[in-house]
Amino acid sequence: MNRLSDVDLQKALKKHKRWVESLGKSGQQFLHYDTDFSDCDFSGQNMCEAWMNGGCIDRAYLRHTDLYASLIAGSSFRGACLTEVILTKANADYTCFAYADLRGAKLLKTEFYEADLQYANLAGADMRGAWLYQTNLTFARLIGVDMARISFNGTRLYNADLRGVIGLDTAYITSIDIGAEGSPQMLEAEEARAWLMQQQSMADKARRRRANLYVNARSYVSLREGNLIEAELTLAENSSAYFAHPCPTITPSDDLW
Repeated sequence: MNRLSDVDLQKALKKHKRWVESLGKSGQQFLHYDTDFSDCDFSGQNMCEAWMNGGCIDRAYLRHTDLYASLIAGSSFRGACLTEVILTKANADYTCFAYADLRGAKLLKTEFYEADLQYANLAGADMRGAWLYQTNLTFARLIGVDMARISFNGTRLYNADLRGVIGLDTAYITSIDIGAEGSPQMLEAEEARAWLMQQQSMADKARRRRANLYVNARSYVSLREGNLIEAELTLAENSSAYFAHPCPTITPSDDLW
């Protein structure tokens, strides 16, 4: 697998930016297959329609990177930082996002055929219209994800965190797999939708319970702190009153002499 030097990578990114801004009239499209980009920093880059399929992009930084309509099929983004990345209409088939940070990502109509998103953090992501065919979302954090018109087909959702998910009522659901590794448990159509809605409801209730416990704990701590402060102020006032009072004069008794 080839690897570009830092200088060559920056040149390629600049050429691609000119290619995008000129609508293909100048510059050069970013076309790098089977290339090692691990640990590289692409943050904030305009990489619309870039081709990076089959590459190793593990642990790379792609914060706010625009990869609209890009081809990243078969690549690995394991452990990469992709917060608020734009992958709208991208082809991410067979791509590995295991343990990746995709919080706030734009994943509208993104294709995830047989993609691996185990343990990925997708909190707050926009996945409207995404295709999750045979996609592995085991233990993925899907908190607050917009799933309107998303397509589920053989999607693995074992122990996925569905708190605050929205849009499930408009999702296209063929089937989902809620079983553990090696023990598939398939649910289809409306049965799958009912299970998803139930899991979402249960997760939201658990979140509210934890929030109430936190508020009650904070209230208890504040009350204790208030009582301690009041006690300290009382002690301080009493001490001040005691030391402000003149000490009595002791005169030796004649009986002692």
